[in-house]
Amino acid sequence: MKIHLQQIRLHAYHGCLEQERVVGNDYEIDLTLDVPPTDTALLADDLGGTVNYAEVADIVKEEMAKPSQLIEHVATLIACRLLRELSRIETAEITLRKLAPPMAVPCRAAAVTLKMSREDLWMVLRKMQQQESQQ
Repeated sequence: MKIHLQQIRLHAYHGCLEQERVVGNDYEIDLTLDVPPTDTALLADDLGGTVNYAEVADIVKEEMAKPSQLIEHVATLIACRLLRELSRIETAEITLRKLAPPMAVPCRAAAVTLKMSREDLWMVLRKMQQQESQQ
């Protein structure tokens, strides 16, 4: 089963330019979460058999509040946290759009889409730990 959360809108402070870190920018986030269907959710109408959208939104909001230079990095942090904390999620696909990014030409959005499985998570976490130990 796929669960979609579309066009979550937040203001955050990501970017390589000083202006982006001071003024911030508006962002949209789309999520597609692969969650195995359960009788608890489908037949018994019980939230315990699926993923709570409010918990997902809280995680996105908290990760977006941590300034980063690259939206690629932010998408990775969101995916890792969703997979670590919400055990029912098998795969998380995240599209993160920076609306009207500061550039020399008009642009509605700059975006990245990242898809991460539970198997990918452990490899990414290992690489993050290696980078931290080298710093």
